Amino acid sequence: MPSVNSGFTFFKSYPEPAFVIDPDGTILDANAKFEERFTKQHVDECRGRNIFKDLSTHLNIPDIATRRKTKADEVMLTGKHVSFEDEQNGRLLRSTIYPVRSAKGKITQLLFVVQDVTEERIAERAVQKDLAVFNALLDAIPGAVVIVDANRQVKGCNRHAQNILLGKSQENLDEVDLFETIHPDDRAGLRRVLSNVLNSGIDDFTEARMRMHDHQEFMWYALHGRKLMIDDQPHVLGIGINIDQLKKAEDALIENKMRFNLALDGARAGVWEADMTTGENVWSGTTRKLYGLEGCNDQASTRLWASTIHPDDREMAIQAQNRLRETMPR
Repeated sequence: MPSVNSGFTFFKSYPEPAFVIDPDGTILDANAKFEERFTKQHVDECRGRNIFKDLSTHLNIPDIATRRKTKADEVMLTGKHVSFEDEQNGRLLRSTIYPVRSAKGKITQLLFVVQDVTEERIAERAVQKDLAVFNALLDAIPGAVVIVDANRQVKGCNRHAQNILLGKSQENLDEVDLFETIHPDDRAGLRRVLSNVLNSGIDDFTEARMRMHDHQEFMWYALHGRKLMIDDQPHVLGIGINIDQLKKAEDALIENKMRFNLALDGARAGVWEADMTTGENVWSGTTRKLYGLEGCNDQASTRLWASTIHPDDREMAIQAQNRLRETMPR
């Protein structure tokens, strides 16, 4: 902390305007940057002037004068430095007030350092605007979006991932290990995808069951990983689309197909479909058995079907099929 007994002149070299006042606001000293930025007077002419009166009367900004006097009184009372921002002549200024103590530890002076942070704030607002647009785009994606580093730590996510999968606020994402949300049987596939994306830079895909944080149920997600660099460090941008209903429908279809095939085998029946225009056929496995073609690898077709008919009946069957074809709409 600055002390009046320690050769308190280092503030003269500050690259920002700086000045020293007594507890009443009288300017005791200032650096060249203060002279250049605010007074246009020599430092010697600034000494003895009251900064609060000058702000209120000469510069006609009484609100700023009152605020700075209030902050100065706060430093005198607490002994701790304070920082605050206000606008002056269209510029945003950050003022920091430091207590200056005597050899006996009593606060006898205050050091003001004033920084122009206008460009910094403009840049921050631009970043915040871009970030708001980016987050809005992420939230508009109908699925989970997560950003994971090379250590599998979640560094960012959209609202879907936060509310449905992770159950953590943005501030607590570092507590999340993505693999803890994945079904144990599917972790190897996700590990492979992350490794491939990080090492090759090529997009990769997998399907995995992810646990819903609110009811601990696992649901199927299609996961797509893409590499991106953040602060020169490799990360993976992951997008997950809920395909649980699709997977359940696929499982039901497979199960129904198995039951249907069992029924066909039990009834020694076959099912076939014929395209009357192209002659292409689709046969069930039992159809080949019934035709005695179990060892035949030829593509199912009208020609192959005709070859299974007794020669005495073949011509009649082909003519019946031709008549059927002629009745069909073209």
